[in-house]
Amino acid sequence: MAAILIIIAIILIIALLRFGIVFEYSDTGIKAWVRIGFLSLIIYPEKEHRLHKIRKVRKKVRHKIKPGGLNELLETIPPVKEMLSRFRRKLLIKRLEVYYTVAFDDPYKTAMTYGSANAATSVIMPMLEEKFKIKKKDIQISADFESVEQKIYLNLAISIAIWEAIYVIIALLPVLKASVPERPERQVNTNSIN
Repeated sequence: MAAILIIIAIILIIALLRFGIVFEYSDTGIKAWVRIGFLSLIIYPEKEHRLHKIRKVRKKVRHKIKPGGLNELLETIPPVKEMLSRFRRKLLIKRLEVYYTVAFDDPYKTAMTYGSANAATSVIMPMLEEKFKIKKKDIQISADFESVEQKIYLNLAISIAIWEAIYVIIALLPVLKASVPERPERQVNTNSIN
């Protein structure tokens, strides 16, 4: 009986354990890693595949990171959006940091885009907070009248409990099964050559 209780307790602890994905975009490109407990595994870029202990990044180091180009980031949004829509209210966004610098060759366009970006942020953030649980957010929009290239830095850390992930995956099984093409049955050649 004690063995059964220990097994049930272990299963409950594993089910309540949270794992997550951290996505970062800067001037060095996209980086992504998976976190389970106190360990993280870098999954992109592949050349940095290694298991290491998570260390807290000091604010001084974080501010040295330079933002990357906006167009490259926009190309990655549709597949990420599709994935996140399936995890509505199941995901915890532990950290959402966006540092966006508006810059154009025309100062008028820079100022107008800066105002539009601030207005869009005040509309988008309540929508995100309605769909996801957000623990910490830091959205900063600035204007650079001396540059002509827009820059953005994004750091997104999301996590989900294992039991919630299992619940979502079970709900997605019919969709995944329908999307996999069926293999045609192999025909057995009955003609034999003697």
